[in-house]
Amino acid sequence: MIAAIRPVQSLLLAIFMLMAGSGFLSTLISLRLERAGAGTMAIGAVATAYFGGLVVGALRAGGIVRQVGHIRAFAAFVALLSASTLSYVLLDHPLLWTALRLIDGVCVAGVFICLESWLNDRADVETRGSILAAYMVALYSGQAVGQLLLGASGTLPAIPFQIASILISLAIIVASIPLPWMAVLIANDRPPRRAEEPRRYDSRRRIPLFPTAERPAIGGATPVAPQHGSDGSDGDVPR
Repeated sequence: MIAAIRPVQSLLLAIFMLMAGSGFLSTLISLRLERAGAGTMAIGAVATAYFGGLVVGALRAGGIVRQVGHIRAFAAFVALLSASTLSYVLLDHPLLWTALRLIDGVCVAGVFICLESWLNDRADVETRGSILAAYMVALYSGQAVGQLLLGASGTLPAIPFQIASILISLAIIVASIPLPWMAVLIANDRPPRRAEEPRRYDSRRRIPLFPTAERPAIGGATPVAPQHGSDGSDGDVPR
């Protein structure tokens, strides 16, 4: 099993850090809203918005991954999740937090789609079970460790959100470690090339750095000779 998960260890560490940073937010937000005097309906609406975001992300994130690739989609979802996590400290209001939880749900669904499809691409028939089992262990272990951050606020209520944002942001770096197979994936992770796009470098299409009459900067342009008048003058060229 160790040999099977070694090629994807950076992705497993990334999901562990993501869950450690975002897994405790549901509990933290509910406690903060209750402490602020919000009603049970408001707390329930904020919690429901997260699962609504999961539904939206599950329906839409796949198209984003197909358009821009796993790496770019993963970085975008994680960056947005980190930004929304920091935004909770701006204003302690149920409406703002409802919108942020909706964004969180979309981002988490996008991360799940990126990582799980990524892992499936790297697995074969013999290793798929071991890789997915290790993925679930990393996911739930991260959620369990994240609960320990609930008591990290002390006298500064923003600290748990800041720690969560740090862990979420670091997951981008962890997932980008250039392991041998990751370097190949990065080189090939791009949207499908259209038929009309050039497939190789063509020096004739290159725009020169210093244009001259023989090599104009505008493609297809030809050098124009000065016009001479009938009296031998240079026409409109001032002397």
